[in-house]
Amino acid sequence: MGIKSDILAQNMPVPIDNIRHVIALEDPNTREIKDHLIEHAYAGPPYFERPAWSKLPRFTRYVSGIDVEIPWPTEEEPEVKDCEFDTSRYEVDEVSWVPSLDNPPFPSSVLDELRNKYSRFRTRHDPEYVRQKVIEEYRREWLESQSLLTPIGQFRQQRAAKSVQEKAAKLDADGNVIMDTETNAFIDQFMSMNMSKSQPKSTKSKQQSQKTKKTV
Repeated sequence: MGIKSDILAQNMPVPIDNIRHVIALEDPNTREIKDHLIEHAYAGPPYFERPAWSKLPRFTRYVSGIDVEIPWPTEEEPEVKDCEFDTSRYEVDEVSWVPSLDNPPFPSSVLDELRNKYSRFRTRHDPEYVRQKVIEEYRREWLESQSLLTPIGQFRQQRAAKSVQEKAAKLDADGNVIMDTETNAFIDQFMSMNMSKSQPKSTKSKQQSQKTKKTV
């Protein structure tokens, strides 16, 4: 593999127990900077003052017990180069659209995102969609007219018209059902029988009431 030495370097895992957090702190008495081993630390409240390109966490960290802030490593701002597909600042600041009453405030594609293209609550549709709906309506009317030319369709139409006429003939001017002569005769006979049965009872009750008046 092109290695001339007898030793082959290879990455090996390091146990978590062998990892120590060491930071440089200044001694307040001697003013010397020494490395100190940090065993316990805690995170502070979050803040959002870091630049957008920074990959550091959005919070601070402090040493437990002495509340000394542990600084994060320094980062270098990445160099960004403009490519052919990038939009220049001049093009972004340029006013490319002026509102007018003659033109819609936004393209129709935005309206499709805000509301379904085929929603029944939508009042404005694309010309292609309206044309398609008109063609479907004409086709439906043509199919209905063609169904009348067949014997089955003609028979069904005649039967439906006949049933409508029969129902209309059974109604009077007020829309009530007209009873036939047999039904009227039966009702008259039934009512007359009830009247004849109720008359003797009424006369007896009158006689009894007159007797009670005389006794009183």
